[in-house]
Amino acid sequence: MNRNHTPRIWLQRAALALALATSLTLGQAQTFTNIIFNQFDDASSWNTLAKWWGEPDIVCEWDGTVNVAPGPYGTNAPSSGSMKVTANWNSSHNQLMIWQEVDGNQTWWVNPENRINGFYYDLSFDIKFDPASSMGVNGGRGNIRFGVTTPSWAQRELIAFTPFPVTNDWMHVDCKISPNLVDIDQITGWYMYFNWQPGNITNQQVFWIDNLIFYTNLNKDLKPPTLSLSPVTSNPGLQIIAAAGDYPRQMIRTLPANEYTWIGKGSQPVTYSLTITNYPSNPYTNFQTHILLVPNPGTENAPDWNQPHTLALMIENHMDGTASGFLRYKTNLPNANAMMYNSEPTNGPVGHIATVVAPTPLGTWSLTFLNDTNITVTGPGGVTATANLEPDAAGYFGSGLVAYFGNQPNGSVKSGQFCTLSRVRITGAWGPDIDDTFPGPDIDTNHWEKIAAEAAGVFVVGANDVWWLTWTLPDLNFNTVQVSPDLAPGSWTDTTLRDRAFVKGATRTVRVAKSDMPSTDHCYFRMVKRVATKLQVLLPGESPAPGTPTGKTGTPTAQAVGVAFDVTVRAVDNEWNLIPTVTDTVRITSSDEYAGLPLDAALVGGVGTFSVMLNQAGTWTITATDLTDGSKAPGTSSPVTAN
Repeated sequence: MNRNHTPRIWLQRAALALALATSLTLGQAQTFTNIIFNQFDDASSWNTLAKWWGEPDIVCEWDGTVNVAPGPYGTNAPSSGSMKVTANWNSSHNQLMIWQEVDGNQTWWVNPENRINGFYYDLSFDIKFDPASSMGVNGGRGNIRFGVTTPSWAQRELIAFTPFPVTNDWMHVDCKISPNLVDIDQITGWYMYFNWQPGNITNQQVFWIDNLIFYTNLNKDLKPPTLSLSPVTSNPGLQIIAAAGDYPRQMIRTLPANEYTWIGKGSQPVTYSLTITNYPSNPYTNFQTHILLVPNPGTENAPDWNQPHTLALMIENHMDGTASGFLRYKTNLPNANAMMYNSEPTNGPVGHIATVVAPTPLGTWSLTFLNDTNITVTGPGGVTATANLEPDAAGYFGSGLVAYFGNQPNGSVKSGQFCTLSRVRITGAWGPDIDDTFPGPDIDTNHWEKIAAEAAGVFVVGANDVWWLTWTLPDLNFNTVQVSPDLAPGSWTDTTLRDRAFVKGATRTVRVAKSDMPSTDHCYFRMVKRVATKLQVLLPGESPAPGTPTGKTGTPTAQAVGVAFDVTVRAVDNEWNLIPTVTDTVRITSSDEYAGLPLDAALVGGVGTFSVMLNQAGTWTITATDLTDGSKAPGTSSPVTAN
């Protein structure tokens, strides 16, 4: 195996050494092909477009009469059409955004399996303006900003340009995607944003968009991940690290099976509180920690947005070191939250009903309810504020109430910042009282469950946690973190650290506990890059055994003629380690020419289960062949007897 230079880092009295990322196995890397996002070839192709931000009167529609010639990155059928946008500008409508997600759901959350890895792609599209369209006072068509979206409402601008001022031609635009953009390996969609000052462009503009394609670029300067260590210095307790993006929620919540409403408790006070012992400092201000009280929620990550009713205490820090607690609520407002931020009756329903300013965010914050509608907010230093909830509004919180405790960064620059909660309490509600100081090793699942954009970033820090191990992104195919006590050949062992890590800005980070270290005073870490080079076939009675000559243990179980049984196919490296990133399509064959064989199917997480039936008595083998990547060697099973 290859080993790069191994620097030593001395911290306190322990010598922790890091081996730089290295590759144990060389082979065919993951295959990337152009992704034709949308060529607007029929009327349904624009149905999932969304319009946002101060839109004017705008119409998006499919136009089968206007089409660009095939571009450099994908075919385009003649007369297949394009997306036509008609915008009617006036002095009050001065900007618009059009966006579309990978899966077309318009939720700003796309399953990670469907996201596009911008480390290995760039984006191109074609745009054309009607020459008769209105022009701005400066003679141009306006400034267009084009980019991609990443998790949690984040937009990553790729290019800003001005279209041809007078032309009837298509303009081809290539957008280079920088690998240094935050979360750029998790692209969820694309967006186009027009921005200008009121009155700059008035009347009507018409333009067309075609051939939105993410095209492969494997020539970017992508360096292997480098590793670093730092000591765990935060206080013990529940540490909640803000996920990537602008507004991802990272939270624990009470179990929905329990009832934690305050309604109906009369003069018995009901209190929800949290105690903060670590918090971001300047310049990471307006970082938010919150208590959310939501009746009958689902499993969504942003119940304060998605659900129609929410009451919240939102805590934010300020430049001068103080912090404010904002008491807010909304009713009958699903998928919106404007009411929660409104304190002026002339602007609509008021949902911002109290504020307290504390000398510091550190300390205990609480909400106490009395007689259904009377609320007291208390912050560190003894600051208080009171408010009254309208009886009709209180009625929406009468059953099925779930309490959430967590944070959100309020800006992607604060992703990776954290708060530590040393204590969370709920007293007096209908459900059992909770007084949790988070002794670990993780949250108490008798009381809590995690609802988080990245659940790995919500965990309990204890005395056993001693180091943060961090490495840079991208880390594609660097599947495993290994540890060694002394760098001796054969001393490296696999850990679960890679599986437990979470994204923190442009890095991935994991806690290292004393139990993760083979020596109490020194050890070495490295990352290894394992790439699938072959397939492995396991029969009933066999189990995987990476690192052994055959890669498996056990003896195949004899099978009955005419009775189906399952075989397991695994994508592995030269040392039989599973490579979970492989999703190739596999074909199953058998030396029994009359065998009943399954249809071709794709591996999931590098593994597939296939049903096979042997139809002749004798001893036979089963072979798996990779149809997607012919460079991977087929796998043939051990002989199996059919009786």
